[in-house]
Amino acid sequence: MNDQDMQIGKLLENEAVRQFLQLLAENSPDKRQDYSMMLWQADNMAGKLNRALAELHEVRGQLAEMKENPSRHLVSRMTDVVEGRLYAIREQLATMKAHIVERAKEAVERFRRTGIKALDHAVSALGIRKALESMQKRVGDSIADVKKSIEKVENLGHEIRSAGGHIKNAGRTIMGKERQEIDGGSEGRIQAAVLSPLRMEKTLLNQLNNMIIAAIGSVERLEQAAGQTKEEAASETGQERAETFEAMNGQGNLKPSVDNRKEKLSVLKDLQEKKMLATIRSMPVPDKGIKSREAAL
Repeated sequence: MNDQDMQIGKLLENEAVRQFLQLLAENSPDKRQDYSMMLWQADNMAGKLNRALAELHEVRGQLAEMKENPSRHLVSRMTDVVEGRLYAIREQLATMKAHIVERAKEAVERFRRTGIKALDHAVSALGIRKALESMQKRVGDSIADVKKSIEKVENLGHEIRSAGGHIKNAGRTIMGKERQEIDGGSEGRIQAAVLSPLRMEKTLLNQLNNMIIAAIGSVERLEQAAGQTKEEAASETGQERAETFEAMNGQGNLKPSVDNRKEKLSVLKDLQEKKMLATIRSMPVPDKGIKSREAAL
């Protein structure tokens, strides 16, 4: 366990994380279940990683007792590769746990200011799925390498024992004795000593792989739930805006009222009367002399 992981400890025992879980329990119990499950998986990954590294150390010890042969070189090289991956995963896990703790602290503080929206934001912005997917790929590659090494050691041992059986049968034939069936026999002491920790390593890596896959599933469900909450919030906001618009426009009745029509007709009538007065005023005034002659007639 590295220094960062020791400082963080178990996520489920962290005070900020426990406060965040309590807020989820009170406001979003469905999300709390997936969130707590993800925390449990992250806490247990560290234990599996440490056990897997311990088994690799055991493999190295058994290799040191073996004579130089192709099997020893193959397993030694595999051990170096897998060990490097596991140390990288452990660093990733420690960084991810520190990130989870910081997010929990931020969520608790924001909840006091903005309410339940802070919880949804913390869940949707968790941002650890890519890290988990990267871990899962490294573990998957390690499982494949360990499996290949186990098969190589098993096959090599079988070939060596079969070769020994053929030599013995050749001697029996020369001596006129009946040949014995060759099945490769059981694993030798040294071979079994190497295969035992390798097989345990494969088991531990498979368990770790299952934990990571389960954690990815929990995170995906949390992201989907947070996304659904956002859509519902946006829908409610749009509905509120529509209702406000309707209230401002007479509860959605956009047709002009009778009073409005009367007001428009009155304005139109005033305009027509003013236009008529303007036309009359623009007409030429009759000459007074002409008016007198017209009166005389």
